[in-house]
Amino acid sequence: MNQAVHQLLQLILQGLTWFLRTIEALWDWSWSQISAVFSTPWGNLPGWKIGWRLSAMAVCWPPF
Repeated sequence: MNQAVHQLLQLILQGLTWFLRTIEALWDWSWSQISAVFSTPWGNLPGWKIGWRLSAMAVCWPPF
């Protein structure tokens, strides 16, 4: 009985570890994508993307 509880807890901890590592990888990937978008030179973008960026900046400014 004790070994079954130990194995169950070990399985739960492995699942939790996998979940947290997945969330961490998604977090890192999303921030790298966001920083890549804002480091792109504006001159290389079509007009609709510039407009989209300006509207996103207007919504997020001023930071509260």
